[in-house]
Amino acid sequence: MKRIQITLTAVALIMLGGYLVRGQQAGHAPAIQIPAAIEWAYGYGPSHARVPGDRRPAPFEEVDPDTLLRIPGSHVTTKASTFDRPIQDDGVKAVADWYPDEHGPIPDIIKFGRKRFNSDGSWDGKEGIRACGQCHLATGSGRPENAQPGGLPLAYILQQLEDFRNDLRTSADPKKDNMHRMISFSKLLTPEETLAAAEYFAAQPFPQIVKVIESATAPKTRAAGGMFHALEGPAAGQEPLGQRIIEIPEDEDRNALRDPKSGYLAYVPIGSVKKGEALVARGQCAACHGRNLGGNAPGAPHTSQGPLAPPLAGRSPSYVVRQLFDLRSGVRRGTMSGFMVPVLADLSAADMLSISAYVASLAPPAPPLRLTSVQTASR
Repeated sequence: MKRIQITLTAVALIMLGGYLVRGQQAGHAPAIQIPAAIEWAYGYGPSHARVPGDRRPAPFEEVDPDTLLRIPGSHVTTKASTFDRPIQDDGVKAVADWYPDEHGPIPDIIKFGRKRFNSDGSWDGKEGIRACGQCHLATGSGRPENAQPGGLPLAYILQQLEDFRNDLRTSADPKKDNMHRMISFSKLLTPEETLAAAEYFAAQPFPQIVKVIESATAPKTRAAGGMFHALEGPAAGQEPLGQRIIEIPEDEDRNALRDPKSGYLAYVPIGSVKKGEALVARGQCAACHGRNLGGNAPGAPHTSQGPLAPPLAGRSPSYVVRQLFDLRSGVRRGTMSGFMVPVLADLSAADMLSISAYVASLAPPAPPLRLTSVQTASR
């Protein structure tokens, strides 16, 4: 078995080099039509605005900017103005860090971002780099509308930033604003900032924040900011789920306050988890993505910095479907896309839905044991 694994790794690395060259030589990705069957994965719903009867403001709206906000389970307070982002990515406000005692120092590029200045010290009026933690949260646990870099392999994060920088990774949805921002930010990052952000996120544990619910119905929702929110008040209720996944915050207040421990409810069609399990087994996904899709597969392509195949277990099903379709449609053309395209070629929209439902239902791998200062001193 060991000899077979070594051979597979060698073959994968040879293929990896070829795909890298072809990917870098490729031209711009073609325009893609997103099938109506998976528009939900890109955050499209019946409305992109609040609907009549849904009057609930975000917890930091309609309050004085200096009002101190709190969440249960945290000793931290932060001003409401923390969440009032300007139009420009000025990179000067610290992101909300509700659990500072549970992780190491946050690199400045994640906590503050970086503003662009002219030689005389004045702002040049152009977009800078928004703090990574503004979208991906202080711990990298992310949200359904963006990536969840927490707990991903260092080599994988570095490669994705390189793909963004080289215009090899974009979205099938040209209106997906956060994708355009990632491409812009990756080109502005210094090598030092890139490595600092990647090392920090790779070191963070990824908690199980998605609860998968098989159901024939789901709460009525509105689409806003690339994700769904359950309606409240007279507009609230249930509706047929159909062939969709509706992923909503478990607690709207904590979600709006960027609480990385606030989870999501993913309503999936009845039977989709079992169907997804069979599809994953047929596609031999574990060969690269690891046992129970938890990463660290010995046969996955590696670089000197680690594996290039990410763990999938417990990740947002909306995000997973978007990536499957983006890879299959050719708008993700980076180093690893060549391995994925043949696997995805025959998958239908229903197949991608089932796979993502199964993936989300799995428990993420347990984080490495971290010794306390007392335990470390006694060793």
